[in-house]
Amino acid sequence: MPPVEHLPTSSRSPSHHEDAAGSLPVPASGERPVAFADRVGEWYVAQRSERYRKAHGLYLTPVAVADFMASLLEAHRSQVRVLDPAAGAGVLCCAAIEALVANHPRPACIALTAHEVDHALLAPLRTVLAYLAAWAKDHGVKVTAQIETDDFIAAHRAAFRRSGQLFADRPPPCSTW
Repeated sequence: MPPVEHLPTSSRSPSHHEDAAGSLPVPASGERPVAFADRVGEWYVAQRSERYRKAHGLYLTPVAVADFMASLLEAHRSQVRVLDPAAGAGVLCCAAIEALVANHPRPACIALTAHEVDHALLAPLRTVLAYLAAWAKDHGVKVTAQIETDDFIAAHRAAFRRSGQLFADRPPPCSTW
């Protein structure tokens, strides 16, 4: 079983965190979660060499692309599951949750699973997802988030080959989360 990290669902915004390379950004008052995730991602990338970024496939999703992809989401259920197989700093996760919260009717409960293999990105991602959960709570939606540190695609390679599908349109009910 891969390592799983469940995040607290506090209504407080994350505090200022220190990192060996400097201070992890904190969200600005009223900042969109996707904008905060983008700032955190840029902060993280700026600390890594070009060689490191290439070797680790560190290419973060631009906000405009994430917003476009999220605008294609439709969810007409009270309980929704979101999976990001390569979360990075959480830009796509945040855009998806923001879009779902803007839906009418909006879901009451969103379960987010974010996979990230770069252990140095876990603290920044944790901070972003905690801010996202607090933001969603302020908008009347409960978001539970967990971070898994396995390689999602490699871990599920056999299932993808058998089914030929990468996404499911009928996740199990919220009670099984």
